[in-house]
Amino acid sequence: MKHKFKVGDVVEVVNSGEGCWQFEIGRQVTITEAGIYEDSLGYKVNPAIGNTEDGEFGGFIGENSFELVKRAYPNPPHKHAEVIKAWADGADIEVYNPRRQEWDTLDMVSPVWSIRLQYRIKPDNPKKDKLKAKIDKKRAKIKKLQRETASLEIRMAHFRKA
Repeated sequence: MKHKFKVGDVVEVVNSGEGCWQFEIGRQVTITEAGIYEDSLGYKVNPAIGNTEDGEFGGFIGENSFELVKRAYPNPPHKHAEVIKAWADGADIEVYNPRRQEWDTLDMVSPVWSIRLQYRIKPDNPKKDKLKAKIDKKRAKIKKLQRETASLEIRMAHFRKA
């Protein structure tokens, strides 16, 4: 069995009874996942309706419930498509560093564009950039003081033992 629809396709609810309610007929939704509904092909959709909303049958709705409205591209768009296009047009891009919990400038010639990372177009806000630089400088100073304090505490511990 091969699915009639693919992720990204826009479909209209045309039948009820396979995971959709009568009142949902006529609604247009986007396929988000292909799978199995009972013993036949099915889909999860967005916005959530019927089984996708209440979780029955694993959240899948039967294929016979839908008719195609608009075919998606052969593949769904890349998670970072908008940012990648902006980068190709010369925009400055930032990547989120979860360890430091801040955005770093992406300065690679050929980025990987990992779906596990977060990217954004660098904001145009010079005041914010100045403030961020000032905060970064203060954080560096705090880290330096913390290291010095830890070192002094270790030395004090040695004197207490003596």
